[in-house]
Amino acid sequence: MTVPTATDSQLFNDFSRKYREQFFPVNTGGQNCLQPFFAGQGNYTAYDNHELGNKQYINGGAPAGSGVGSLTGMPPFDFMTGAGVDARVNSNDVTPNDGSVPFMNKSGGFQRLQQVFENYQPLTERGVLTVPADPRTNGTRQLYFAQRWGKNAIFINTDCRTYRDIRMKTAANADDTGPRADNPNRTMLGATQLAWLEQTLLDAQHGPPTWKFINISDPIDEIGPIGGNLTLVNPPTTAEYGLLGNVTSITTTAASGGNTVTVATTVGLVVGHERRWQIVDGWLSGGTQRAAEIHSR
Repeated sequence: MTVPTATDSQLFNDFSRKYREQFFPVNTGGQNCLQPFFAGQGNYTAYDNHELGNKQYINGGAPAGSGVGSLTGMPPFDFMTGAGVDARVNSNDVTPNDGSVPFMNKSGGFQRLQQVFENYQPLTERGVLTVPADPRTNGTRQLYFAQRWGKNAIFINTDCRTYRDIRMKTAANADDTGPRADNPNRTMLGATQLAWLEQTLLDAQHGPPTWKFINISDPIDEIGPIGGNLTLVNPPTTAEYGLLGNVTSITTTAASGGNTVTVATTVGLVVGHERRWQIVDGWLSGGTQRAAEIHSR
């Protein structure tokens, strides 16, 4: 089956238009949105899956696959690679870093979306990385960095998309978070960025700054599937943790599969009076999107 895929001009024009919509009023007399926000203060930015189309391009360190970019789904393609590979196949879980397989981050579509992102975001130009021993990273644009703020603070901005392995899928095309995902050979940052991050933190540990702020584009506190049940085991008492309150109800607003999630403690889940947290896309956050809400009193 052939499927039409976005061409080079579509990627550039459509994504550029959406960025402009964030800066200028969509309708006459409307809000300028991000324009005064960016003009009024300094900002750091990081890109994630939506900036890369939320398709195969979101896995910059995955195999690039065959040609893509055709209104008919047939050759000729605008990009020689970028169609990606089957995320349900185990052999695609880890991309060889020996140059034998082209990486998604070298595909024309990935680089076009990255270009549009850089066109509209307040970024400092840090050039292209030259790391011949790390083909996954070699030749990519450096978007990660660390910025000192005075004596006591350092801000570290990571790039969690350009180098990451494929987002694995089950046979039913759901996210595979089972034993297959527990693979120490997989990477999210790539070898070069990981080594840089570790060294940056070590340097900061042995002297000022005292405070380290690390920005990543992915939540790191997954506790269960959307709509699943939550069972709290040995929750903290008021005497142990102060006036944190107790979980009194769990309201599911997404389809429930009857799964039970067990956690060792509610520390981090219940943080104060009249506070609501949510499990969004399997992650815990303080946002307002629909999912399973945990209420505290």
